[in-house]
Amino acid sequence: MKMRERWFWIILLIVVSIVLYWQPWQKRVSLPMRDGKKYRVSREITIGTGDPNGLYFQLGGDIAKILNANKEELKLSATVFPSGGSVFNIRAVMAGELDFGFVQSDVQAQAVKGEGEQWHDWPQNDLRAVFALQPELVFLITSDPQIKEVKDLENRRFNIGNTGSGPRSNAILALEKAGLLFNPQQLNVFSYEYTRASEKLLSGDIDALFYTVGRHSQAITKHHVRSFCC
Repeated sequence: MKMRERWFWIILLIVVSIVLYWQPWQKRVSLPMRDGKKYRVSREITIGTGDPNGLYFQLGGDIAKILNANKEELKLSATVFPSGGSVFNIRAVMAGELDFGFVQSDVQAQAVKGEGEQWHDWPQNDLRAVFALQPELVFLITSDPQIKEVKDLENRRFNIGNTGSGPRSNAILALEKAGLLFNPQQLNVFSYEYTRASEKLLSGDIDALFYTVGRHSQAITKHHVRSFCC
């Protein structure tokens, strides 16, 4: 492991531990007693990620491995769950069904402000961010040489992402910016998860797909298709 990566995981572990044990936005409780001394009860945390074949699930698994490898010292363990993505994770965290969730920063901002398709007039004022991992870009991926920008998707078959995902929110915004109002009855759109959508693209069942991910993700580079930022 490179020195920079080692320091990244050490710092990440410290941050997660501080958040779990301090949590300034929650009411403090007294620790239980054993033999006249206070002790800390082991705690299991849950982490919502995304598509099992995606980066969020992989990163969540890496974080869980670090925590679980030190659970005797930290008095906590972690379980990772695949999920529908950013919107799903926010809803689950706010409902108390998950302790943490991977979320795109723009989707989180919409949720806090009560904006966008999912959060209109429903601000999530208590939502908090723990740390940031990497910048992500919105890609339009296609094998059709005639598709050179978003507006070329008119009368084409394309995927916008599964319900509850950040890429879906980004895709809808990109369509609106290009003058294509999001109307499933007028646009030939699909709502597959990325793995399924990429299979459909390679088989010729769809012409393009939207995906929000880091620039050098293998999810894009492993396929012989064109991609460009929206």
